[in-house]
Amino acid sequence: MVRVSGKLRDVLRSLTRREVVDQVRAVAQPIVMVVVAYVGFLNNSPQVAAVASLALLIYTAYVLSWYVSRTVELRRINVDLRAQLMSRGDSIKVNAPEGVRVRPVASRHFEVKGGEMTLKWGGVARLLGLLLTAYDPLTGLSISTFRGLKLAVPTLVGSLEGLGASASTLLESGVEEYRGLVEYDYTKPASRIHWPSSARINELVAKDYSEEAARLIVSIPALPDLLTEGDVRPIDRVLMALEGLARRYGLIRVMLIGPGISEGINVTLGEVPLVEGLLVDAYSWARDEVEVERLSRLINAPIEEAAWVVYPRPRPVEGGWDYFIANAMGHLAIIPSEAAEYAVQLRRRGIEVLVV
Repeated sequence: MVRVSGKLRDVLRSLTRREVVDQVRAVAQPIVMVVVAYVGFLNNSPQVAAVASLALLIYTAYVLSWYVSRTVELRRINVDLRAQLMSRGDSIKVNAPEGVRVRPVASRHFEVKGGEMTLKWGGVARLLGLLLTAYDPLTGLSISTFRGLKLAVPTLVGSLEGLGASASTLLESGVEEYRGLVEYDYTKPASRIHWPSSARINELVAKDYSEEAARLIVSIPALPDLLTEGDVRPIDRVLMALEGLARRYGLIRVMLIGPGISEGINVTLGEVPLVEGLLVDAYSWARDEVEVERLSRLINAPIEEAAWVVYPRPRPVEGGWDYFIANAMGHLAIIPSEAAEYAVQLRRRGIEVLVV
């Protein structure tokens, strides 16, 4: 009994005041009709009983027809959103028929207002799907269906003038190099497509980068502190710096270094957002369990599905910076301004540092 009451409280807590009123109204209306009809029979008032029974019959027929028609309509709604590179401030609008509310289930990179999602962060934004809800103002009834998409959208944080320019003197300038042209692999970012050659042969071909092509190696502390929420997160400033470096050097190698973590990835300008995806995946254990459970109940999906879009909850790791300092030798180190005091230790060890 305690367990059931607890679940009921959780459900009510997730509903708005209007939704609670509509739920009560939808349940109360047929109950009132049944009670009136029953009272009419008890008091030997066939007219009252007949009117109440007729009203209940009409109400039931209306509800069934509305439910069937809306269910079919929700299933017919065509949702075709493709993963494409976005920039901060870009919006995605989902159109739906009148009377149908669209609620995107997305990571916190997006600011959601109605059926429109505006990108407020950079990185790898995740869209699990759309919660489509049809509402009937007459009865207060609503019906919802979840349309799964599970898209990972690479996003750019936008350029920051002057950021990364100081790093130009750290290493010799290199040009963008690649082994040659190969058939385009659709699992790779579209930024690697070589459009002039593709147009000549009428077939998509892409640049095949070599591991040695990266002329700049950048180390980033792989710590959840970078994901701390705010108007501009530390990871946002790091990505801006990486964009500036990738714009100058063409191809850079980014090393994520943290306690027990050592991930490396070669990125061009359009692939910089993938760095945040690596960081998020590295701390996928730090899910916000409360938010995951709430979302799982809302869309009636397994915990694993809901966890896919919930952002990791930042948690400091002891000794993280010491581990980073010891393993960043020979690289350009990018650290957020919140930890600028570590730049002194890095420079003492001969490590070039860019504080962002």
